Amino acid sequence: MLVLNSSENEIQESLKQVESLVVFENGIQTELKNSQPKFADILEKISQIFASSRIMPAFAVSLHDLTVQDMKTDSWIKLNFSTGQTINELPFDSLLFRLDDCFGFNIIRETDGKFQGRCIYLDLDEKTDLRKILD
Repeated sequence: MLVLNSSENEIQESLKQVESLVVFENGIQTELKNSQPKFADILEKISQIFASSRIMPAFAVSLHDLTVQDMKTDSWIKLNFSTGQTINELPFDSLLFRLDDCFGFNIIRETDGKFQGRCIYLDLDEKTDLRKILD
């Protein structure tokens, strides 16, 4: 069942289970563990953005090979979870999104080591420059 604008923000709540994150900048990866100070700073910024978002039905579907190719350009963040998560009956082990200036964005789910299947779309209240997450 698809739940829109529920009283609790499932995607923000899931951030409590993030054990590491990977920042991709033009194909160069930097992994941050939850014990590192920069990890906490980035995760707090993501949490603030997710707190003011609404989960909406996504029209986008991820194809693994195309997603991996796209990750070689621009800036992306991948959130790795300590255990498998599910939002709106969509399971995932990690979530990936591109850092853009936008009113909303697709979050790509990774399951079984592949970026595949339907995305999760987050609608934002105002235009937000997601690249500032890394500042």
